[in-house]
Amino acid sequence: MTYATAVERPVRPNPCIRTFWHMGQRLSFRTSPSRPSGRLPGSTSSAAAELRGVSKTFGAGDQAVRALRDVTIGFAPGVFTAIMGPSGSGKSTLLNVLAGLDRVDAGEVFIGGTEITGLEDRGLTLLRRRRLGFVFQSFNLMPALTARENIVLPSELDRRRVDQDELASLVHSLGIADRLHHRPSELPGGQQQRVAIARALLGRPDLVVCDEPTGALDSTSGAEVLSALRAACDERRQTVVMVTHDAAAACRADRVLVLRDGRLVEEIDAPTLDRVTTALNDAGTPAAAGSVAS
Repeated sequence: MTYATAVERPVRPNPCIRTFWHMGQRLSFRTSPSRPSGRLPGSTSSAAAELRGVSKTFGAGDQAVRALRDVTIGFAPGVFTAIMGPSGSGKSTLLNVLAGLDRVDAGEVFIGGTEITGLEDRGLTLLRRRRLGFVFQSFNLMPALTARENIVLPSELDRRRVDQDELASLVHSLGIADRLHHRPSELPGGQQQRVAIARALLGRPDLVVCDEPTGALDSTSGAEVLSALRAACDERRQTVVMVTHDAAAACRADRVLVLRDGRLVEEIDAPTLDRVTTALNDAGTPAAAGSVAS
């Protein structure tokens, strides 16, 4: 089968596409009778994402945990940012807040200039579907679907036309053009994660959030995934925010943000392994350096 045939061959309807669980929400293929514009109203800024004075607390009284404390961060278009810190530093909460998965107690969150802190649940669901891409440690691929069907699934659910030229270019650049008709169980971990990256990047979302994307991979596959994320920023001008425990992986980013006790304590531009390791040690956690090949 040729590359062009693999990308362009019509896919017969699959009953598994009718329902889909995404970030804990049950979505339906027929949720909307019309095609959306692909962009929510209210965008006023050229930044890909921003947090302004954001605080988040879990629990109350003696059991309260202040996960984020007055955090202000901006994410420029086309920049690859890694977020690091000790366990309990707030990095996962920051990623969830940025993606609209957790509500903030104070402050404002913007995606592409749209303030999302006041959106209702349906508005947040639409925003995540249309303007955010997600890459998870465990891939989160639908096992009954082929790689191609997994990649286009968010677009199908939102009744958006898939740009076949973009799809072809994307899968070619990720090295999975000849694997599109395989199911996840037929692919090694590195290729499954590249399918997940293609799903996240298709449609050029404002922001791609990655939660330990190399955590379940060997060093070679991890390096390939990091190269794919790096290329997404360099070649496609995508904005990527990645949580990682691996200092070597973080050094593939343009900058590293280090959190401690819910606060941003250091920002490292053009990170090196020595600088990241020192910052992590200062923040109270040993660096897991060198587990991902460069």
